[in-house]
Amino acid sequence: MSVASDLGQLLRQRELAAYEERMARAAYAYGVDLRRSAWLSSSQVARPLVAGVARAWPDLVASLESEVLRPSRDVPADLLRDVAAAAERLRTPMPAVRILRPSAAFPGICPLGTLHGSAAWLVVDADAIGELGSKVRSFVLGHALGHLQCDHGIWFTAHLSAGARRARLWTTRRLFGPFVEVGVFSADRAGYLLALEPSAAEAGIEWIERTGARVPWWPRFPRVDLRLDALADFDRSVVVTAARRRGVGADGPDGTEAKPRDALPGWSLARCDARLTRRLGLL
Repeated sequence: MSVASDLGQLLRQRELAAYEERMARAAYAYGVDLRRSAWLSSSQVARPLVAGVARAWPDLVASLESEVLRPSRDVPADLLRDVAAAAERLRTPMPAVRILRPSAAFPGICPLGTLHGSAAWLVVDADAIGELGSKVRSFVLGHALGHLQCDHGIWFTAHLSAGARRARLWTTRRLFGPFVEVGVFSADRAGYLLALEPSAAEAGIEWIERTGARVPWWPRFPRVDLRLDALADFDRSVVVTAARRRGVGADGPDGTEAKPRDALPGWSLARCDARLTRRLGLL
């Protein structure tokens, strides 16, 4: 009886954690991305593609372990603290953090995984990310964690798996293109919620683009100017206003009591989404 009771409690806890994560990402993510990701995870049409990535995961991990990754015990404690703090602020589960070997041909930071969080890794160039300023580093970590929180890890896993063969990579780009073109904006928003500074976001995006160019299989993200315009809109949103208020504590910046969420100034997330959708020509 106790075993059944413990199992039921575990399942309820997992369901609650999944619900909280869905609510957390819905608070900032681009609506078109959420809908497309939901289709990818539930559609019978996409099932063979998703299953293929899941089957490739064990072999991919073995290849990374042997070729580009340092032992798991080598992850710096300060990096683990930074990732844990960023994950807590975004209310997303802590991924497995792995560190690149020196001179490894790999992006500076890369979220990897399968759907529904069944596998979630963050592969990091510890030396390169350690050279970034604190705000830029916060953006970069938030961006990568946002990808995992929004179930984008499968993109990177698929591209990495296909990278060895040019024809297969072309097919992967075609299949995942509609998801990449909208999902990056959700990840940028996650990073922005941690940095809360336009210049840090711009520097973080440029760093991600530059280190991603190390490898030919890196997904093709939307233009940088489109991403910066979208973040300029997001900066005016009530979501960012609320994040800034939380950053100065329970009281407002002038010491007065902070306003409730529904009274905060700023654009709605729906307005930001609508402007981005028109800008991308998706209407």
